[in-house]
Amino acid sequence: MYRRSYVFQTRKEQYQRADEASRAAEPERPADEAWPGATSLAALQGLGERVAAHVQRARALEQRHAGLRRQLDAFQRLGELAGPEDALARQVESNRQRARDLAAERARLERQGTEAQRALDEFRSKYENECECQLLLKEMLERLNKRLKFTLRQLLV
Repeated sequence: MYRRSYVFQTRKEQYQRADEASRAAEPERPADEAWPGATSLAALQGLGERVAAHVQRARALEQRHAGLRRQLDAFQRLGELAGPEDALARQVESNRQRARDLAAERARLERQGTEAQRALDEFRSKYENECECQLLLKEMLERLNKRLKFTLRQLLV
C-alpha cells in the first residue's frame, strides 16, 4: 500500500512540474492584449506548444493506461485461476484417488487370479483322475479281451 501511494504521489508531482514547465514556456502576454482577440504569431506559437504538451501528456497517459489495463487483466486471470497451492492440492488428491482405485483393482485382480488358480488346480486334478480311470479301463478292457479270446479258443477247440 505504501509503495502505491508513493508512486501515485511521485507521478502527481511529475504532472504538476510538467504543467508548470508548459506554463513557464508560454510567452508572457502584455496586459493590454486581450486573449480572445490575440492573433499574433507569438501567441499562436505559445498555443501550439501548449497543445503539443497536452497531446504528449495524453499519449503518456494512454500508454500508462494500456500498461495498467494489462496488469489488471493479468490480475483478473490470476484471480480466476486457482493458486498454485490449490492446483497442487487437487493434483495430489487426484493422484491419491487414482492410487486407491489402482489398489482396489489390484486386489480384485489378485482375487480373480487366486480363483483362476483354484479352478485350474481343480480341473487338473479332475483331468489326472480321468486319465487314471481311462488307463484302468483300458487295462481292464485288454484283460477282458484276452479272457474272451482265451475262452473262445477253448470253446472252439
